[in-house]
Parts: sequence; C-alpha cells; structure tokens
Amino acid sequence: MKRAIRRPLEGIYEARLAAHVHQLPPPRHVGVILDGNRRWAAEQGGPASRGHRVGASRIANLDRKSTRLN
Repeated sequence: MKRAIRRPLEGIYEARLAAHVHQLPPPRHVGVILDGNRRWAAEQGGPASRGHRVGASRIANLDRKSTRLN
C-alpha cells in the first residue's frame, strides 16, 4: 500500500487496537522471538557476541518493565 495511504490508516488501526486492548486483562504469558541479533551485530561491524549481549540487555529491560506492570 502506498505510504501516503498506509500511514494514516496505521494510526487509526493502532488507536482502535489500543482502545480494545486496554479493556482486556493483561496477558499471563508473553513470547519473545529473538531474531536478528547476529545480523544486527554484523551490520554494525561487530562480532555476533556483541549482538547477543545487546539483545540480552533488551530482554532484561523488557522484563523489568513488564514486572512493573503487575
């Protein structure tokens, strides 16, 4: 879809989705697919281990934020 049409529609969709989601109970489980850490590191010119460390720190941040929701 062309960007000029897609962008406004995404905003409307996100607003409707947010209104609906806030009416539901919070999820008890969340799955996270860790994909792209090695690729990201390669694009940054670093070793795969750097991508894995950065990805792990993002997961730790997500865990801290989700813990505060309860």
